[in-house]
Amino acid sequence: FTDTSIVKRAAKALAQSAEEMQTVIDTSQTGIFLFSPIHNDRGEVIDFRFRVANRMLAAYVGQEPHAVVGELGSRWFPGYKTNGLFDSYLK
Repeated sequence: FTDTSIVKRAAKALAQSAEEMQTVIDTSQTGIFLFSPIHNDRGEVIDFRFRVANRMLAAYVGQEPHAVVGELGSRWFPGYKTNGLFDSYLK
């Protein structure tokens, strides 16, 4: 027999922490998002893809969070490549 109670408690605690973090993100009065870089064939970052977007960020572009997640930053914020934000995200 193997005692899996420690693993099960850890998994439950992790799931609870994830739910709490999602609640914080969703109830924030500020737009919150997480980007992943998109690279070209030469390895250069050419855009970013939304991995997480809360309701406030999505509302800013007139969408629900599920419509923003998975999309390119340039789709919802086309000027971010020329107004300095893109360069800030690269750093």
